[in-house]
Amino acid sequence: MPNLSHLTIQLQQFYLNGHDWQRIIVDNIPKIKIFHLKMNINFYFGSHKQKQIDILLDSFRTQFWLEERQWFVRCDWNSFESYDADILYTLPYAFGDFIYHDKCNSKSTCPNETYFRCYDLLDQLISIDIRFLPMDLSFTQLQMLLDRSTR
Repeated sequence: MPNLSHLTIQLQQFYLNGHDWQRIIVDNIPKIKIFHLKMNINFYFGSHKQKQIDILLDSFRTQFWLEERQWFVRCDWNSFESYDADILYTLPYAFGDFIYHDKCNSKSTCPNETYFRCYDLLDQLISIDIRFLPMDLSFTQLQMLLDRSTR
């Protein structure tokens, strides 16, 4: 696999931090140019959730991620303890489905938070409440999805 140039990977309830991914990439797939990652994570509930998220994001704030590769990640989570579907993904978002919740919090490693707030590749939108949709999100295929939806 040392000549692999594109990798798209989704993980459920299992995650590696930025240091782990860096080791995998440098040691096994150093020629990779395009890396799309989506990890569904269950952070531990309670007051330490924000700290866990910050620690995870900090592991993607290294010279390797920000300068050498210029790959950025975003973490979306809900601060309510009863909700456990947190997600970390590379930017721009490169997957066909997106779950949006109006109580969602978001942080990224990108210096310009609004630069990658665009979701162009969607073919499935799960749960949306237009009244609460932030104005800085751009769903370029939203009208097409609405047209295809069952009424």
